[in-house]
Amino acid sequence: RVFNIFCLYGNVMRVKLLASKEGAAMVQMADKQQADNALTLLNNVVLDGSEVAVTYSKHPYIAESRVVMAEAGDSQSDDTPICKDYSQSPMNRFTRQGAANYKHIYK
Repeated sequence: RVFNIFCLYGNVMRVKLLASKEGAAMVQMADKQQADNALTLLNNVVLDGSEVAVTYSKHPYIAESRVVMAEAGDSQSDDTPICKDYSQSPMNRFTRQGAANYKHIYK
């Protein structure tokens, strides 16, 4: 669901669900403009009854690493990856430079 929300505002490169904080995730966008769009347009928006808080991370990117699986006993103990790479995903809408897709961003 995190990818589906953020991909409306730019290309999502990676999503990492934070095991230390339930309901929190890190999202790496393709560039600063796309990150700015997501931050500006999604911060403090109410989705499914909860307010979304979007801020910049102190980390410049989500490091490439092996896929980390949730530990047994976690709410995601079904071996769902907590880090996923979307850099080659055909679901990213803004893949061509200069594409007119940016004018269709809901503001």
